[in-house]
Amino acid sequence: MSPEQVLVVYGKTRGGPYTADMAKRKIIGAQEARQTFAAVMAAAGNGEQTIVFRRSTPIAVVVPAEWFHRAAALMGEPWEDWTPPAAPKND
Repeated sequence: MSPEQVLVVYGKTRGGPYTADMAKRKIIGAQEARQTFAAVMAAAGNGEQTIVFRRSTPIAVVVPAEWFHRAAALMGEPWEDWTPPAAPKND
């Protein structure tokens, strides 16, 4: 993986899998993540990124599935048997 791909995956540049929508970011502790897991999953479904910390150390990030799919493809690890869901239509 090239340094440019790493930068895109980790949000240091604009475009790629990191878009303006990913600016919706929340940071929570591990205990809160356990207690509010359904809400964290719902937030990911709405395009929000949640970073989970344990003792001041980031241990996990919950992101929308489509974002992860694109990031994995950039890293050369595409999910060949999985297709991201189509974006909802605004009527």
